[in-house]
Amino acid sequence: MQSKSSAGSFNTDISGLDEDTTYHFRAAASSGVGTDYGDDMTFTTETATSLSWIAKADTPAAGGYGEAVVGTDDYI
Repeated sequence: MQSKSSAGSFNTDISGLDEDTTYHFRAAASSGVGTDYGDDMTFTTETATSLSWIAKADTPAAGGYGEAVVGTDDYI
């Protein structure tokens, strides 16, 4: 939960969520006259991918077609 004492946008980091699960959330604003709630919003986490290598056929001789794998950080 995040608390804010001024108008404007807000965000927070979350962790420990289950994969392939839909989560609901909404903002709440409280004052001396009560609490007002924002619309119900959702997001769905992705399903984890396999971390095993997939065997590929040999690349043909020069002039043939092959494959390239490009990675960034911890992802390929």
